[in-house]
Amino acid sequence: MEDSLAAPGSVAVLSGLGGVGKSTLAAHYASRRVRTYNPIWWITANNSAGLEAGLARLIFTLQPELSQAWPMDESAERATQWLSTHDDWLLILDDVTDSADIASLINRLNCGHIIVTSRLSSRWHRINATMIQVGPLPRHEALELFTRTVQSGEPTGEPDLYQRADLVSRLGGLPLAIRAAAKYISATHIDAAEYLHRLSNFESDILDLDDSSPARSPLNRTFHASFEQLTDAPFALPLLRILSWYAHEGIPRSLLDNLTLSVDQQTLQQTLMKLAAHGLLDADATSISMHRLLQTFVRTVDPQDPYRLPVDITTGLRQSTELLDAALPQVYEPKGWPLWQRLIPHITTLADRATSESDTAVSAHLFNQAGLFLNEQGDPTDAIPYHMRSHAAYSRHYGRLHRDTLAALGNLAGAYQAAGNLEKALSLYEQTLAECEQSLGHEDPVVLSTRNDLAGAYLASGDLDAAIPLYEQTLTDRERVLGDLHPDTLTSLNNLAYAHQVAGNIEQSIPLFEQALSKREQVLGDQHLDTLASRHNLATSLHFVNRAGNAVQLLEQNLATRERILGSDHPDTLASCNSLAYARLSLGDVNGALPLLEETLTDRQRILGSDHPDTLTSLNNLAYAYEMKGDLTQAIQLYQSTLAGCEQFLGSDHPDTLAARSNLAGAYSTLGELEKAFPLFEQTLTASVRVLGEDHPETFTSRNNLAGAYQGVGDLGRAIPLYEQTLSDRVRVLGEDHPDTLTSRNNLAGAYMSAGDLGRAIPLYEQTLTASVRVLGEDHPSTLTSRSNLAGAYQGAGDLGRAIPLYEQTLTASVRVLGEDHPSTLTSRNN
Repeated sequence: MEDSLAAPGSVAVLSGLGGVGKSTLAAHYASRRVRTYNPIWWITANNSAGLEAGLARLIFTLQPELSQAWPMDESAERATQWLSTHDDWLLILDDVTDSADIASLINRLNCGHIIVTSRLSSRWHRINATMIQVGPLPRHEALELFTRTVQSGEPTGEPDLYQRADLVSRLGGLPLAIRAAAKYISATHIDAAEYLHRLSNFESDILDLDDSSPARSPLNRTFHASFEQLTDAPFALPLLRILSWYAHEGIPRSLLDNLTLSVDQQTLQQTLMKLAAHGLLDADATSISMHRLLQTFVRTVDPQDPYRLPVDITTGLRQSTELLDAALPQVYEPKGWPLWQRLIPHITTLADRATSESDTAVSAHLFNQAGLFLNEQGDPTDAIPYHMRSHAAYSRHYGRLHRDTLAALGNLAGAYQAAGNLEKALSLYEQTLAECEQSLGHEDPVVLSTRNDLAGAYLASGDLDAAIPLYEQTLTDRERVLGDLHPDTLTSLNNLAYAHQVAGNIEQSIPLFEQALSKREQVLGDQHLDTLASRHNLATSLHFVNRAGNAVQLLEQNLATRERILGSDHPDTLASCNSLAYARLSLGDVNGALPLLEETLTDRQRILGSDHPDTLTSLNNLAYAYEMKGDLTQAIQLYQSTLAGCEQFLGSDHPDTLAARSNLAGAYSTLGELEKAFPLFEQTLTASVRVLGEDHPETFTSRNNLAGAYQGVGDLGRAIPLYEQTLSDRVRVLGEDHPDTLTSRNNLAGAYMSAGDLGRAIPLYEQTLTASVRVLGEDHPSTLTSRSNLAGAYQGAGDLGRAIPLYEQTLTASVRVLGEDHPSTLTSRNN
């Protein structure tokens, strides 16, 4: 300001939202310069009559004898003449609402100094002035103003500075609001937290602040003064009411493309410009922002205020919801994700500000889609409240058994499953299925989809006995109702194949995957996304029968196709890259896998974010590759990062977190740092039992790993009972021939051998080898390990006649399958 007013005849225009402190700044400037200027004269110039009266008072003050002799207009002219012939005066024209009212006066004055305060930020081309935008106070200054004003009115005790800082932030640094809030707190003897609570609940007395009558409250006076200047813009107030339900900044202008206020785009743009000119919002080419407190004021019902009638605010909420819903892109299409990221803060703000009782069917759809997007982005915890809100709204509007209500309930179950809360997910899926069958019958496609989802939840919970029959029933029903080539039927075929793979029924899973792929190629085409998914699943399954070479070929084909169709940044393309790297690891090609894993991790961090579950999976896989390479220091650092990310973003009991903790423990154990490994193994087992249940396959794995750690320190007294329990449980739950059961039998045999009990070790090794050959094939890496272990047991018993041929067979197969330089081949040669 000082620089702007340095030259004679200079004019400074202080522009900003009402209540931001323009007049206070002008008064402060004048009070500090009473010896510089003479006279200093203040005129409230909100219209031409006010300007004329203020000028007349000036001349009457300077020449009192004229007060009875001159009429008002001539007195104002005499004052103008006086000003034009004198220097060193300061004229403050406060609250100017139209630059035309003062243009004539200013253009006649080429001496003295003028300060203008106005909500207008434009239309100053009529005068030669320096524009000074007055914004809200920075937080530290706002906090200082609040502290000075509140004085001793708060309850006794030490004030909570965090609550005060939150308060001034919520008030947007608006000095008028901060002073009024401080006075309100002093008068009512509440603290900042209670004030925030009342403000959040839209209590109208908060907006009246320190005056008993709303008409006289500072905020009413300030905002009403602005609204009264908008009579020639009939869509201005409706537009403010719509914007008041969104976040205060970053509102996409594109949201208004579908505005149904019977207003054309030209009128809409003119309205935005007028609102911006009056300091009620800021707008650029892509986004709009609106002061928080103005938002609160505009959307708060006051039946006595013509600008805030209930029907108008309800209409604003409805329209703001409809605009967001109309702007939503596809959930699963990555090209729409940047827009989703811009919209989510506004959906969240609307959900927070609107009561659930006000939710409409459009609100239900909006919240359902937001929940699906957040779940897709790896944030199921934040998705759950949206799905709950959506289901409640659909239920209230359409009834408990409506299709949309049932779909919303199923989506809520899916979010709980993604969040790792399988117990809640199963309960909701079972409820959804029961209500679907009650409403739609047993063969409706929605019922069949719900049954498929329930089977998936059973599979995730480790209940294979429930999952596989349900998948089989769903497949049979879809074949009968939809036909054997319907896309949903092929999805059931694929899911049943995967369930058999998890159950260790490899002989059944691969033919089913091959059928699903063949039929999808026939029906959907070679490059359809579902066809690519089938090819990916078949490749993954081939690992279990020692066909990693075939898997690599399929995955390379799939990766090239996905890159061509979807682009290199699509999540499915990244999944192909990750799986290809993992397949190369299975072949012992660590050096070929590492660059792919590092590239996938970098891309997922860039595209999905560091907290996405897929990104954390990539981090874990990279750690595993370094562990295979023998670089345990690097592996442990990556495992630590994986665990920290899982705990922060997924929670300490999420299944992925349990797996990450177990992997880190395993790396510590391999490195010999057992004092770090044991607590992690024990935590993982305890949490697995609590979260997943005693009979979940991951619980068995946790118990097996803890047993291995005890064996590693020579504590066979604790290792063997754990191995025995794990084997017994896996036989009971997974079956005699499941790969995990074979692993348990092999581990128990190894523990017996370490204890010198070859009489029990050798029969177990023999059983394991026989089953591995039958289930996995002669050349599977696990079969090679079993053969080598049995040879070692024979050698330990002094039976070299049986040991040496087995060692020779193992070496020959290792060279053929794994290659001359694979670590397992080198071990075989040494044995």
